Amino acid sequence: MREFFIGWRRKAGCGALLLALIVAVAWARSYIYCDELTLPHGQVTYFASSLQARVGCGWQTPSHSSQLAEWHSFNMTRMNVLDTRETCDLQVCWRWAGFRFESGTLKHQASRIEIEMWMVPYWSLVLPLTLISGYLILRQPSPSPVQRRGP
Repeated sequence: MREFFIGWRRKAGCGALLLALIVAVAWARSYIYCDELTLPHGQVTYFASSLQARVGCGWQTPSHSSQLAEWHSFNMTRMNVLDTRETCDLQVCWRWAGFRFESGTLKHQASRIEIEMWMVPYWSLVLPLTLISGYLILRQPSPSPVQRRGP
């Protein structure tokens, strides 16, 4: 069995497969829970979020009042969410969306908060990681060149 892990390719393939498995578990979790990590830094708050089969990141200016990193997790099956188009004062400055990818800028006029964000679907991370790991694990190692021994 140790011969299987000789060389960097199969070790990297197993690492990529493990990472794909972790991302797939986060994908499944995102259907039930909304997770958000916020990191304030000066006048900007950076964030990463996982929601409804997508993972995203971005920043908000000006920063919110907390100066500590925060982790929020909400059970979406227990939340009573209203239609955000009627209850939210965010103005969409620009937005691009397609195939569950999304990018855009939002502004809240009353508080002058601006949010820049990018969202990518989990499948766009899991699929390439799985294909790369399969290639690295299943690819036969190239035969090592035979070295001549001098007289």
